[in-house]
Amino acid sequence: MTNQQLNEIFLCAIPFFESLKGVRGIPFISTYPVNSCESTSAMLAAILQKLDHQLDVLVVKGTQASGYGMHFWVEANGCVLDPTAHQFPEYNAPIFAMHPSPLEKVFSHTELFTPEQALTQCDEKMGFPRDLANRLVSKFLTHVYS
Repeated sequence: MTNQQLNEIFLCAIPFFESLKGVRGIPFISTYPVNSCESTSAMLAAILQKLDHQLDVLVVKGTQASGYGMHFWVEANGCVLDPTAHQFPEYNAPIFAMHPSPLEKVFSHTELFTPEQALTQCDEKMGFPRDLANRLVSKFLTHVYS
């Protein structure tokens, strides 16, 4: 997958996530972009992985040095895809850029997860059911990016 294709998918995913804002029964994404970085990043990574099984795609969990604040984004092909960067006052839009993420300055302690691991974390730790995430990924692939 080329970086141009990554960007096209990313640009399609943003309005898809926005369309879920306020929808009841979808934990965290209903407040997009606020407090939805983990779930949207996990779903975006899963979408990318389904579109290209050979793509090396990871969800990055960045934590502040203090250990209190955290933020999630996606990395693939040396690109940063951050669908919720605009929840922070210094950013007015989601971020698609070359690595490293500009938010790594704030969230400098990082952990990496595969899309599978990230979806499992959302299910087990956040109460965002795996079957719901899979249905939303399928909906995106079938109705939005087809």
